[in-house]
Amino acid sequence: MNRRAKSLWVIVTAGLISAVAGIGAAQAADWSDTFIGFRYGQTYKEPEPGRGAGGPFVQAAQGNIAKEIISLTHASGYAYGSNFFNVDMLKSNTHDSANDLSSGCDTGNCGQGGATEVYVVYRHTLSMGKIFKVNLGNPVFNDVGITGGFDFNAKSGGIDPTVQKWLIGPSLAMKVPAGFWNVGIMLYHEHNHNQFGGFGASPSATSFTFKDTYQLTTSWLIPLPIPAVSVAFKGFSSFTGTKGHDYNNNPTRPEWLTEAALMFDVGRYAGKKDTFFIGPGYQYWNNKFGTDHTQWSGSNASVWQIEAEAHF
Repeated sequence: MNRRAKSLWVIVTAGLISAVAGIGAAQAADWSDTFIGFRYGQTYKEPEPGRGAGGPFVQAAQGNIAKEIISLTHASGYAYGSNFFNVDMLKSNTHDSANDLSSGCDTGNCGQGGATEVYVVYRHTLSMGKIFKVNLGNPVFNDVGITGGFDFNAKSGGIDPTVQKWLIGPSLAMKVPAGFWNVGIMLYHEHNHNQFGGFGASPSATSFTFKDTYQLTTSWLIPLPIPAVSVAFKGFSSFTGTKGHDYNNNPTRPEWLTEAALMFDVGRYAGKKDTFFIGPGYQYWNNKFGTDHTQWSGSNASVWQIEAEAHF
């Protein structure tokens, strides 16, 4: 079994374990929500070796990347906390090539079809209020928790990343009139296997563990009080500190990722309230993967998205 196949096997296995755990928890859940989602945008970016804005391998600027993203998401609460599981399946156009750098493509984009990617996220929060059966609420927040989890991914092109991230830290459930708003500060550990460190005349894959750092996180879903319209403002944002030096001993930069959307309940007009949603979304990604946007084109992304969800 080759490396990519092994990576995909690990991701699928982890996803199945998480899904089974989520289903088990949902059987005794206080609440549960599962949905299939779709996102589409045309101005995504990927930092690629050899496409520097001022680095040693200066090439033509990378074109915009269109991506179709299908997701499966599950969230639930139970007696001691909550679960969140998401798997994204991403398909890029040819500006994000499926061709492997190690197969003789010296530009990082040989136009051999669009790349495909699978990205898995799992988070579990233990509620201190539920565990110790005390009311921790006050005018600012409802509860204190300990949140932990992981990210896994594998991609078929470009730099062939297979990232592993592990996170744990305290979190707060903030007080809002409806919906939820969570914030946290995580201890962040990342291991990656890709071709950033091997780009050049004889490209080769690199396995690398970054220096541990912190990540500030927040996620929210808040219904908006607009008369005659059922709409919610939802999204997440994460700020990851510098991770030491990278594969080529260059300093990493702080990374900021934000996604937000206004989702309209269009199902209510067909008698299916809280089932079908659609709306505009936006993604902003600064210093993607910790790469310096002043050195590599493709390290910053600003993307308008169309999003849709079917809940069941």
